[in-house]
Amino acid sequence: MNHSTSTVAVGLALSLAMSAAWAQEPTTASVAQTGAGNQAYVEQRSAGERATISIVQSGNNNLIGDPAGRTGGVLMSETAAMIVEISQSGNANQLTLRHHEGGFFGFSYINQSGTGNIASLMQNGAYESTIRVEQHGERNMIDDRVEGSGALSFRPSQYGSGNVITTRRIQSGYAGLPIYQDGSDNRATVTYDNAFYSGIGIRQTGTGNEARGSMAWTGFATDAYISQDGAGNLAVTDIRESGGASTTQTGNANSAAVSQYTGSNGATVIQTGTLNTASVTQSGPWSLTPNVASITQIGEGFVAGITQTGSANSAGIHQH
Repeated sequence: MNHSTSTVAVGLALSLAMSAAWAQEPTTASVAQTGAGNQAYVEQRSAGERATISIVQSGNNNLIGDPAGRTGGVLMSETAAMIVEISQSGNANQLTLRHHEGGFFGFSYINQSGTGNIASLMQNGAYESTIRVEQHGERNMIDDRVEGSGALSFRPSQYGSGNVITTRRIQSGYAGLPIYQDGSDNRATVTYDNAFYSGIGIRQTGTGNEARGSMAWTGFATDAYISQDGAGNLAVTDIRESGGASTTQTGNANSAAVSQYTGSNGATVIQTGTLNTASVTQSGPWSLTPNVASITQIGEGFVAGITQTGSANSAGIHQH
């Protein structure tokens, strides 16, 4: 009887030991470099769970981080379930990825091709985070910084040259929609402050377009979208404790501004042509019927503005 109990105990001990060994097995780091002047730095601290880092560089003068300064190059600390895959091809590419204070189900995928691309990412207390960066072209830049956040989702992609994506997320969880830019010298800037389960999606194609979006104290399916195709268009969306909005501009030198404060109101702005200007400002209490605004301009040099405060308001402007 004692022999049977001892056998079971030994079996359980072996099983637990094998499980522990299996749990620790995935911790790996792999670096492959081809060419001259390449530089890479990888550091893992308390890298348990499924932590994996793989860096592949091909070409000349690529840079992942600064080994001497130990300030970048995929620095992971207290990392749980974090998988990072990086691939750079071309000349003078740069990248810095940081992950601090643990995390769950993290996944980062970065792929840069061309010359002079830059991706600088930082995560602080990121849980269930997902970051996917893909750049093809020259002199593209993505800079994403997160502080004190929970679950994240950031999916930028750029094609062309001289495009820049900048995001700032403070105390925000599940904040972020895809940002896509194709062309040259386009700019996308998004700021999240205490934004949860909400995001701003941006899609820009052409030359010299700029999209600026900000969300503060938003949550639960509060989404905004900016789409621009052409040259020199500007779209600004500012949402605070409010509902989503949509801005679509096609043409050249169009300008649209949407500001919403408090309530579940939503705005839609569509402009096609040249030198059109539209602005929407809405606010109202949560408990009453939301405001609705819509501006559609097709042509050249049209100017339209809507300002609504209260409840059950509805306005529509169409100029052809």
